[in-house]
Amino acid sequence: MLTIYDLKNKVMLNQPDFFNLVEGFDSFKGVSFVGSFKIIEKELMPRFKQIDLILGMEDQKTGKNLDQLFNVSNKVKELLSVSADFLDRIENQTLQLKFTKDELFHSKYFIVENKTDFIIFNGSMNLTQKALKHNHEMLWMYHGKKNDLQDLKIYEEHQKLFKHNFEKDSVDYLDRKIINNLYGKTRKQITAIIADEVVDKIQQNIVEVNPADVVKITNDAQQKEQTYELHPETVQKVAKELFTEKGNKRRNEEKAREEIKKIVFQDFSDSSENRVIKASELYPKPIWAYQEDKIIVEDENKLLHPLKVDENLVTEDDVRTFVRIIESFRFNKVKDESHQALSAFIYLMTAPMIWKIREIYRESNFSKSADQIPLSMVLIGRGTTGKTLLVRDYFKKFTGDNSHSLQYTEINDGNASRTDKAVKFLDNYLHSARFISPMIVDELNSNFLHSKVALNAIKQWSNTIQGIHNINIFAMNHNAGSREINNLEEITKRVYYLSFEAPWLPSSQQQINYNMLINDNNDHIYRYVVSELNKRLVNLTGEEEANLIDDYLSLSKNILSNL
Repeated sequence: MLTIYDLKNKVMLNQPDFFNLVEGFDSFKGVSFVGSFKIIEKELMPRFKQIDLILGMEDQKTGKNLDQLFNVSNKVKELLSVSADFLDRIENQTLQLKFTKDELFHSKYFIVENKTDFIIFNGSMNLTQKALKHNHEMLWMYHGKKNDLQDLKIYEEHQKLFKHNFEKDSVDYLDRKIINNLYGKTRKQITAIIADEVVDKIQQNIVEVNPADVVKITNDAQQKEQTYELHPETVQKVAKELFTEKGNKRRNEEKAREEIKKIVFQDFSDSSENRVIKASELYPKPIWAYQEDKIIVEDENKLLHPLKVDENLVTEDDVRTFVRIIESFRFNKVKDESHQALSAFIYLMTAPMIWKIREIYRESNFSKSADQIPLSMVLIGRGTTGKTLLVRDYFKKFTGDNSHSLQYTEINDGNASRTDKAVKFLDNYLHSARFISPMIVDELNSNFLHSKVALNAIKQWSNTIQGIHNINIFAMNHNAGSREINNLEEITKRVYYLSFEAPWLPSSQQQINYNMLINDNNDHIYRYVVSELNKRLVNLTGEEEANLIDDYLSLSKNILSNL
């Protein structure tokens, strides 16, 4: 939800349309993290005669983000996706794109203007569809006249700032001199051109790279420290071809050029099942990742480090609150459904390690197929039976996830029977190859589990995905008269169904105040159980392995019962 405070009129604009506010202006300048060029082509190019953008960096990793420089694969993919008009405008400089030369750009500000007026925006919003339509974003805006002396002073100061950022602090995203060489070229030909450009920028010091930052992704020993940089694998490989483990430039330029091209070619040839999805393409932002037998979490300072759990983390009050949450599904309902609630929580606590358990199944001598571990849990049943209460109010806070409750209509652009977009959204998360945060979606369309697209995807995920991945948790209404649940064996072994049918008792008859439970709920138990589960999965005893093959939730149950 975008909120803008109008400084001139001293009024808060709730959920304004950003592009309606900039109608009538012909120049756009700004600093923003941009996930793709689509928004530039779709929203900016038709509106503005002149566009000058600094592509800032997504502040989700420690230190300075080197992806924009070293991610040759991504740059090639972006250039292959744009129109000839896009390249034409870069060449004639009516579209100027730059990125950070040295220090991290954390600013997000925009200046739109015409001959007489200007608007300055400043705040948290990046120039992405998620920021414009979904995220909680805050901006202030100042709409001024160029012939007003007071307004002119504000305008000139911001123009001066942007001029310095654009000319001194940034470097061209793409040298316009090579544009003519890109028209009609194949992916491999464009890769060769971009690889050469990256090497030139490094060797000629066009882009200043801090050796300490390079060491973090080129030196394997450094990567084992407590602060992590979760760069895509291809970025790490490219960096290692350009720099030594000590952060010094390699002398053999020609060898570096050829090796970078090979790395990118290999990245393109990887099958979709082996692809790696960037964090910037995922929404909501993942909370936890996995690397080198460690769970990687983000702290309040946006730094990533291994999860550490103090033995005193879980208090008696935490346990009491958890037990009362489960009991509320017994004492506050017409029929006892506490067993379903407890089962849902146990699956939730196992979720970050489902991928690891599936690996153990594949390697075990006890011969049980990994596809018998469901990658999705569906809380299904009548409306107002507690499914949304679980996924929205309990699960989110229990896992430490402060993002808004994600609705199916958001990931499918509506509640239509077609499920293509929702499947693609979920598929991206499952193929991140490093993120283990469960994807929780409310109000799943009842047609989803009958759709051929979704069914094929569920089977493919279960049969083919290996390595690190997350899982899906859905809440879905299934009222009287609804289409029958898909209970074919090929689905039921891959989807963990939990049914909630009993209505709540009248408020006056409910023994437990659920509002107090929501307030007291926290992520202590979740962190503890997942941390312990990871430790034990890394060093399983023979008995634990046998029990795990018999029941993939057995370790989680054991850890929880010992609290």
